[in-house]
Amino acid sequence: MVVEPGEILLIITRRLFENDHLRQFVGRVKAATESTVRLEGYPFVFDTNAGEYIKKGRRVRIFALADSGNIIIVIPKDVNLDDLSYKESKKGWETITDGNTFELEIKF
Repeated sequence: MVVEPGEILLIITRRLFENDHLRQFVGRVKAATESTVRLEGYPFVFDTNAGEYIKKGRRVRIFALADSGNIIIVIPKDVNLDDLSYKESKKGWETITDGNTFELEIKF
């Protein structure tokens, strides 16, 4: 199996149109098959008025692993999902971080 329970995934949904919202979901794998994954975690939606990502309430979502509209990144298992947030890096890129040891720059 490609994805196993307990792993943490960041799923970035590609925009289809210029005005689509930037959406991301980060969660811990609860169950997985060869083609789908059930995650419990947090959605992040870009608020164009505030110019930043807003973390929404905890929820469970199912994603298709083979969906070409998803970019899937594996995050270390020891990262605390509750601590994750976005900030802007010195390079002007968006960075998801737990405020401790984990930091991942994402360029759109």
